[in-house]
Amino acid sequence: MSTATVTKVVVPKPRKFEVVSTVPKESSGPHPIQESPFFPVVVAALISLFLSTAAIGSIFMWIFLRHSGMLPFESFGR
Repeated sequence: MSTATVTKVVVPKPRKFEVVSTVPKESSGPHPIQESPFFPVVVAALISLFLSTAAIGSIFMWIFLRHSGMLPFESFGR
């Protein structure tokens, strides 16, 4: 035969409700330098515009010097 055992079940008390906010708190510290994610795109575009303008300008300068006869060597670039 089997013997029955009695055990006391301990159920923990539920905790009090806490208010959880999904909105982040604003920090009163210093703001980051980059406020907008578009800023690096603008900087990269300006750098590439400057470099491409310099490259095209140097090609035009070489062509103008070549056709004007101001290059130091006659056979240079021909």
